[in-house]
Amino acid sequence: MTSPGRPTTSTPRGRARSRALVERLHAVAPFLQETIERGVLAPSFVVGIAHDHAAIDATVEAVGDALRVYRRALEDGIGEHLRGRAVKPVFRARA
Repeated sequence: MTSPGRPTTSTPRGRARSRALVERLHAVAPFLQETIERGVLAPSFVVGIAHDHAAIDATVEAVGDALRVYRRALEDGIGEHLRGRAVKPVFRARA
């Protein structure tokens, strides 16, 4: 039994979606790596009352630096800039 809108990996369509997700995660891995190295847990940016202007400015600067590295990774090849394994999906459908 499957839930609507959530393909399993046991079908060709489900496997294709699973592969596409892994490819997207691999493509953004250098960006995530660089933001984490700079103390920012991305890709979700949530600003709350506890964040002052200095924290927001530091985040903007860290993301700018990470994007510069990410641009080079896209030009040179993702693998050239990864210092470890690429991220993988946290939740995976099991058939």
